[in-house]
Amino acid sequence: MVPIAWHLSLSLDPRTCTLDDAEACRELAATVLDCGDPFGLLAFRVQGHQLRALVQGEKSSAGDFARHLRICLSYRMHLGSDFQTVRLTPVDDRKQLYWQLLHVLRGAALPERDALAEASNLHDLLGFRSLGDGTRSRLAELLPDLEPAALRRLLPTTFVLPEARRRRDPSPPPTGAAFFAPTGLARLGRGGGRLDQA
Repeated sequence: MVPIAWHLSLSLDPRTCTLDDAEACRELAATVLDCGDPFGLLAFRVQGHQLRALVQGEKSSAGDFARHLRICLSYRMHLGSDFQTVRLTPVDDRKQLYWQLLHVLRGAALPERDALAEASNLHDLLGFRSLGDGTRSRLAELLPDLEPAALRRLLPTTFVLPEARRRRDPSPPPTGAAFFAPTGLARLGRGGGRLDQA
């Protein structure tokens, strides 16, 4: 069976990868999206000092992406990476891709360092940001039945919505939560069922 995608894990140097503020997270996201677009990047997120990504295509293309990303991170952001610890794992089918997507985007490690999930392309997949439109269209081709609700559950609601809960007001507060309001989102692709109910 030929894999439809590859899961990539790259160690970042903890001495240089601090991501202490939202601006650094956004800069990292822009760098990864820009570098990954020619290589079929589907999704990514930094978790602690690990950058995890899903890349469409052959193993050689995923390896080329890892090498290119290492150069981009070093040149643009002065972030070191341990190239010896790049791991590539095949993703064989759509069902496995769905679960790997949730795993990559979940970002459970050290959530306080990126409380808004900006060092990822979760915002792009949900249509909140346009930097990663290519990742959204590629993922829609591979997972046409993926619904935004599956991705919205990965948003950091405990960080974004506490004011709305305290006020018991159905409208979102005028802070970052308004940006993440999950109303009116269309499906990423076309189709009927959901892979997590298959």
